[in-house]
Amino acid sequence: MWFTNGARALRAEFRVRGIEGQLPSDEDWYACPLCLNVVFKIEVLDEPDPALTVEHAPPKWSGGTELALTCKRCNNEAGRLFDAEAQKLQRMRGFVAGQTGEPVRAAFTVDGVTIYGDWHMTGTGDAAGMYMAGVPKANNQADLDRMVEALDRHVGTGATGLSFQITPRTPLFPDRARVSWIRAAYIVAFARFGWRYILQPALQPMREHFLDPTGMELPILSMTDPDADPARREFWIIREPFDRRSVFVVMGQQTVILPLPRDPRSLEELSRSWVGDHDLAQRATGTLTGTQFPWPEGPCHSLDPTPTS
Repeated sequence: MWFTNGARALRAEFRVRGIEGQLPSDEDWYACPLCLNVVFKIEVLDEPDPALTVEHAPPKWSGGTELALTCKRCNNEAGRLFDAEAQKLQRMRGFVAGQTGEPVRAAFTVDGVTIYGDWHMTGTGDAAGMYMAGVPKANNQADLDRMVEALDRHVGTGATGLSFQITPRTPLFPDRARVSWIRAAYIVAFARFGWRYILQPALQPMREHFLDPTGMELPILSMTDPDADPARREFWIIREPFDRRSVFVVMGQQTVILPLPRDPRSLEELSRSWVGDHDLAQRATGTLTGTQFPWPEGPCHSLDPTPTS
């Protein structure tokens, strides 16, 4: 049903745009909404290794639901490049907040001496603390001895203040984690609105970044609320204040802003209306007025023209 409805809505939209001739024939053809590079016939769904896959939004690891069909390449690449980074960053945030008892492998540096071990967080509130447990097999004895000497210099009368650095040994790419949520919001907006929405010019740079994250960077389009309910799912059209009019996709602790349908602004202009000159976007402040729509359960194509037989 998703394939057939999507293919016929795509043809109807192409017909309105005067580009229906770009489809190979009069049969049903479905395009991947993330890359728009390849069109598929329904037979691909019956292949042993289908070229079209069901996409979760937000990512499946965060409790996302099936919302659209995308090509296998886009789905797999997103999991490797973006969603895995979002999951690692979320685990790190939970660790630092004391929400998980699992330690993190890290490097511990004092006075230029570094050893490797497990970083533990303990307690909560005023009783919160942390400690490093060295892993003997990960260090040589000389470094362990030098670390003891370095720490001894900060003990007793006249000791100087202790300054140390803890560096997680799991590489994190926050920018790619941020794109994971932007990509998920794009899928949610496609499920709600359809082809007419995602084909607007402002979203083309977004698709280009999904395909090649080493190219142009995306502006800040996401905000984090660490106190939000992880199960929260909301879809809003924000209309006031006017300069912040946007599509507002809330997924747990993450909120992503997207252009309104037929919005002439670029992604950079939309981002500036929310972020201003700040380097990071945290919680949105101020009063917002808009309309909330039900979270989509699958492709609705609510903005696409009605297909003709």
